[in-house]
Amino acid sequence: IKELHLIKHIYQDLSFIHRKNDASKSLKAVALVPVSVTAYIDLTQMIIKHKNDSIIKIILPYPEMSEPNYLIEKMEVKKVKGFQIHIGKDLHAEVLSYLTEIVTRRKKAIV
Repeated sequence: IKELHLIKHIYQDLSFIHRKNDASKSLKAVALVPVSVTAYIDLTQMIIKHKNDSIIKIILPYPEMSEPNYLIEKMEVKKVKGFQIHIGKDLHAEVLSYLTEIVTRRKKAIV
């Protein structure tokens, strides 16, 4: 029996970016953010119940899960509209704060 059983999973989290960050307004872009989640079971804490020479029951411990790691630097943004003219301030910081809020909410939901 190995001491640790480890699983690492990466999935794509979708975020929809609406005009002025308002879900009732038109969709501007879709952000695909890879998320890495690691979970493991400590098999040294496994309980094996015997009856004579037979194993009747194996009780596994609860799995431990790391906090989801959003890989923002590997994010893909897919534009929904083909043509857009932007005049005014840089919206990069505004989009990042919007995504930070979504990421925080989703991390809680995943855990």
